[in-house]
Amino acid sequence: MTQAVTKVLLLDDDKQDYIIVRQMLAKVPEHHFHVDWVNTYDKARAAIKKNEHDAYLIDYVLGAESGLGLLEEQVHTGFKKPMIVLTAHGNGALDMKTIQMGAADYLPKKELSPTMLGRTIMHAIERNLLMEKLYFQATHDELTGLYNRKFIMEQLGTMISSSKRHDFPLTFCLGDLDFFKDINDTHGHFVGDNVLRSFSDVLTEELRNEDIPGRYGGDEFCILFPHSYPIEAEVSIERIRKNINNIIFQSDDGHIFHVTATFGVALLSAKHETASDLVTAADKALYEAKNNGRNRTVIAEEG
Repeated sequence: MTQAVTKVLLLDDDKQDYIIVRQMLAKVPEHHFHVDWVNTYDKARAAIKKNEHDAYLIDYVLGAESGLGLLEEQVHTGFKKPMIVLTAHGNGALDMKTIQMGAADYLPKKELSPTMLGRTIMHAIERNLLMEKLYFQATHDELTGLYNRKFIMEQLGTMISSSKRHDFPLTFCLGDLDFFKDINDTHGHFVGDNVLRSFSDVLTEELRNEDIPGRYGGDEFCILFPHSYPIEAEVSIERIRKNINNIIFQSDDGHIFHVTATFGVALLSAKHETASDLVTAADKALYEAKNNGRNRTVIAEEG
């Protein structure tokens, strides 16, 4: 059986350190490591941006600049892969500072051994995978895989602040599936769950990368449209509404049925300037759309 390759990138201005690290990791019998090397700050930044490695070893001194500066920069941008700092001298205070800055670990070069280095890298990767799994579970809806309500509301608050600071439009949408309770009651929850997942797939397929769809609760969904006015967001929403209606669903007894959806949309404005205001406005627009016959989109008045 072919052994999986763990790709490691060493960010170090000393080629001898690269040779030592590569030789050490070659001596680890239980893992197969492939080590790449870059020797300048700019090359390191470019290599990290490609995100092609499983773990990153950063020398504390990287040419004329500090490896900690590179670490801080990557953590600030949200880079998720484990980054381990290497230094020529051990220092308890620096050790703690490095970990607090977001490093997965801190290793003095004079204490390195094949076993220690290999184990540290693999433990960092395993911890990182576990943290990613826990983060996904905390921020996503289990059934649909969309973001959950808590995460969406946190993002809404952040985007409202950014919208006001940088002066870009922000549109919020609430939508739900028409008569979804009847689907559950008539065809069962298994079929109902399939409808929810299908609707989530349509949302994901029809939105831009910067738009954020989420499951608000039950059969109710929401979408954040940064840098979009309601009339622009409505173009995507209408595609979603038409595409979900085109899907043919089938119950266990062979019954064929279609599903429609209704949406309410609101723009961040002087009238709707908080997260609560925006959600309330979208909810009222959704209620109006339902009263007008469902299977449609209504935009809340701004004035």
